Amino acid sequence: MAIEEGNQFKAAWRLIAPFWFSEQKWQAFGLLACVAAAAIGSTYVSVGFNTWSGEQMDALVKYDESAYWMLLRHLVLILGAFMALAMIELLARSALQILWRTWLTNRFLGRWLTRDTLYRIEREQLVDNPDQRITEDIDQLITHAFTLTVDLLITVGRLSSFSVVLWSLSGPLAFVGAGRTWTIPGYMFWVAVVYSGLATGITHLLGRSLMPLNFNKQRAEAEFRFMMVGAREYAEQIALYHGSSTEARRMRAGFEKVRQNFWQLVHVRLRLTGAQAVWSVLGLVIPTICTAPRYFSRAISLGGVTQIGGAFTIVSAALSWFVHNYETVQLFRVVVRRLHGLELATESAGRISGGVDYATAPQPTLTVADLALCTPQGALLNKGLTLAVQPGERWLIKGESGVGKSTLVRALAGIWPYGSGVIRMPSTAKMLFLSQKNYVPPGTLKAAVCYPSEETAFDDEACRQALLDARLPAYTDQLDEIDRWGQRLSPGEQQRLAMARALLQRPTFLFLDESTSALDPATERAVYTLLVRQLPYTAIVHVSHRPSLDEFHGHVLQMTPIAATAPVAA
Repeated sequence: MAIEEGNQFKAAWRLIAPFWFSEQKWQAFGLLACVAAAAIGSTYVSVGFNTWSGEQMDALVKYDESAYWMLLRHLVLILGAFMALAMIELLARSALQILWRTWLTNRFLGRWLTRDTLYRIEREQLVDNPDQRITEDIDQLITHAFTLTVDLLITVGRLSSFSVVLWSLSGPLAFVGAGRTWTIPGYMFWVAVVYSGLATGITHLLGRSLMPLNFNKQRAEAEFRFMMVGAREYAEQIALYHGSSTEARRMRAGFEKVRQNFWQLVHVRLRLTGAQAVWSVLGLVIPTICTAPRYFSRAISLGGVTQIGGAFTIVSAALSWFVHNYETVQLFRVVVRRLHGLELATESAGRISGGVDYATAPQPTLTVADLALCTPQGALLNKGLTLAVQPGERWLIKGESGVGKSTLVRALAGIWPYGSGVIRMPSTAKMLFLSQKNYVPPGTLKAAVCYPSEETAFDDEACRQALLDARLPAYTDQLDEIDRWGQRLSPGEQQRLAMARALLQRPTFLFLDESTSALDPATERAVYTLLVRQLPYTAIVHVSHRPSLDEFHGHVLQMTPIAATAPVAA
């Protein structure tokens, strides 16, 4: 999902512009106006402070004590204005940033979590670490966008104001060369332009490798963190394998990428820091050196030198905006590239389609006609699959490992487009899919039982009864307890929790993919008997290897490798 250099402006526009045309636009523009007004006010106060600095220096040179103390009273007003404007700008900027981040986060969450986009992005590995891009990169995008837009506007305002001051204070510079007299009006302004131009060019030459290094830094950090999250998730399995030393070596290897990238960044920043240190010192002495001849000729006073020095510093800083914000520019390009990559991935996942004709139809029967299933790479798993599932029927899907049984369930869920054939789902039917390892969200136990519905969808008594029926009596009094239930519950308990969900949801079609594999035969039989008795009108389609379940199903689909398969009556 790499972005070509020429498309980065377009990518940034696609990420930034929608917010300013959204339903939040008037509130956003109002806050932006407050930021701009405070910034403009600060610029005018800065001009006044520059004038005050010159007058103060002249008062000191002339030993004018009364004028000096009067100027100190003026300083109080200037400082009060600076403080008030800075606080207003911070408040308005902060409100605008969190408003923007909220809107953009909701936008990306909506796209990432739309139906099966999340699954397709992970299945196809369309983009790395989308979670990090949403949590961290959006925040950085907005922070850097402010630095590179609002601060740039402030810089332009200060440049406009202080360029006039610097031009008028420095006056013309006359010198003789090539047999004639040359005059440069506002010569200190041109000194600032040349000085800033040199600084900008050299900085870019020294730091242009920052963007790819920062992009690699984000990826290496995310992959290292992902390794540790995986170790936490599978802590028990790692312990059973005695794989701690292997995981430690793997994580050290992951951190080695972080370490190497860190030193590569340090090498570039060393060059930049050295150059910027030189420019910062030169920026202090150049205005004094360049104005010294006029001062010694008594053309300007010491206060004038001070005013010119202050104006030169602000003008050169404004002209050197790119130098001071060079790394921010590179970081901004990185987050634009990463977020645009996620945006393209969500769009690509939404467009993924295959030969499977999947749709809903106003009919009570689930039908599959001449279905062929393939891997995303095009390898054929099975073909010729045909079946018709009526409400209330019980179907058992059997076959060797690798023939595509679980893939068939994914196709019936509409999240596997690879292959050919026709699938028609009843448009009014309620579907529920339970896999071998079901998702158990952190939070209250009631929220885990009610999932994918909201916690308030079922009352406590219904949830307790579902847990009792699913043979989880020990948890009936823990509905409001908050925990990481996916780690606290054993695999068998998680599968029984999934059965409790089915009893609550009462779907029209219930699809089970090895959903009782962790249960002992007696518990499996008891739970399955309960499902059949309490959900008499629910069609059940179950992928299982266990012959003990045969008696519960009136229909069997025997899947064999790369062969036409047809339903067989039990």
